[in-house]
Amino acid sequence: MLPRLLHLRPNTSRRLIRLSKEAERDGAYRVAKRLRAVVLNSQGRTSSELANILQAPRSKVSEWLARYEVHGVDGLLEGYRSGRPASLSPQQREQLSDILDSGPVAYGLDTGIWTSPMIAWVIEKEFGVHYHPGHVRKLLHELHFSVQRPHRVLIRANPTEQDRWHRYTYPKLKKKAQEKNWALIFTDEASFRQDSTLHATWSRVGHPPEIPVTGQRKSVKILGAIELRKVRFHYLRDCVFNAETYLAFLQNLARRY
Repeated sequence: MLPRLLHLRPNTSRRLIRLSKEAERDGAYRVAKRLRAVVLNSQGRTSSELANILQAPRSKVSEWLARYEVHGVDGLLEGYRSGRPASLSPQQREQLSDILDSGPVAYGLDTGIWTSPMIAWVIEKEFGVHYHPGHVRKLLHELHFSVQRPHRVLIRANPTEQDRWHRYTYPKLKKKAQEKNWALIFTDEASFRQDSTLHATWSRVGHPPEIPVTGQRKSVKILGAIELRKVRFHYLRDCVFNAETYLAFLQNLARRY
């Protein structure tokens, strides 16, 4: 079984060394020992070696490393705090919110999804404050962000026309179909798209992120029709649809009704 070895970024390692020295200077020797254990482990020292170096039970050393993996630095402090600020100021929180609102791409990252480790990296890069990903989630909830799945919005869509359809056009069509004993049939083209799958990301509560799309798709297509009153469904599957295909489908529908 391979030994447990933590991986620290250079900035994080330097910060832990600094905190360890501050804790020792303040008389918090146990905290200094735990922080030193994390740094030495990231440099390749196993739990057994650390137990000998730090004169501590191996089980305790393993516990410290596990607590750091789950809770970060806060998992080792147990009430101790140095004189340095451990959280973001109100102004920094506002700046972070603006960065998150703009999105990862605007920040220069090659992804459209915010993750907690990524945001922790941004916080340390922008403000020099280390946050464990677990505490990033708590911070984001305080800033009224939550994990939400983006939804695609058609960039040519007209909200006014959509509202008119739902409020006026469709009710009139439905009423007329009932009066004339017509079959009211809705047709649409469904597709097995070849574009990317959407993933959840951090965004403001009540404001799920939107992915602009053009409506153009590369996919296997299904042309379907549904008659609402008798709940009848008809479909045609093909890789490519053209005017002749649509016309043949509609003619087949007309013969059925």
